Amino acid sequence: MVKDRSTASVLKDILSTTDSPLSSFIPNITKHPFSNLEQHICVYSCHYNVENFTDNLYQYLAQDEPASIQKAVTKRRAEFFAGRLMAVLGLEALGKNHSVIDIGEHRSPKWPNGFLGSITHSCDQAMAVVAPQEHWHYIGMDHEEDIPLDIANNIAEQLLTHTDHALYQQLDIDFANFCSVVFSIKESLFKAVYPHIGQYIEFSDANMLELDISKGSFKVELCWREAPRDLQTVFDGHLHKTPGKVTTLIFA
Repeated sequence: MVKDRSTASVLKDILSTTDSPLSSFIPNITKHPFSNLEQHICVYSCHYNVENFTDNLYQYLAQDEPASIQKAVTKRRAEFFAGRLMAVLGLEALGKNHSVIDIGEHRSPKWPNGFLGSITHSCDQAMAVVAPQEHWHYIGMDHEEDIPLDIANNIAEQLLTHTDHALYQQLDIDFANFCSVVFSIKESLFKAVYPHIGQYIEFSDANMLELDISKGSFKVELCWREAPRDLQTVFDGHLHKTPGKVTTLIFA
């Protein structure tokens, strides 16, 4: 485990060596464009190779692999490590070194005191956003591959509300693309409010109010009947659309 040096400094050395175990697993790490939205938010992203995941990669983190993850399939173990690594890099960029991010209830990350964040992974990519708690109370991020049209048609009844359908009719966007973006937005919303409610919500508990993919913006409303009175319910958010993929972020 990393003890005397920051993970960031170790990564700089390891990733510069093309035949290292870490560089074979994670060939590149970048700061996501979302990092430019606000100075107190940091978002790291990476691609990883599942087939190159090994147990000894945990020497680069200040924590061991949780027992529950050790029992999982290799894909789950790989995405868990990659997500935690991106989160640790973000925390270090904000001045918090040697962080341990345990698993909380419903598999949610347990962030160090004074910080909040969100981890997401899809296919071969992992991302994490972190921020100081003194500046933000809600934060949630999600990354998804685009949903094929046949699957979009199958899940639309559970995913979309009447309000969502009404918004779709106003937009110049194909249905599969709309469903892909809405799915990711509602996942980000759940992650943002989960620390405040401590339980799952349904897709039907949120309404899309605005969506502008060209500007990378949206507005979503939590309409969950059991929401605490002091819970924020309307959130502006950001989205980043690339061919075949969508990433969404909510912070407030």
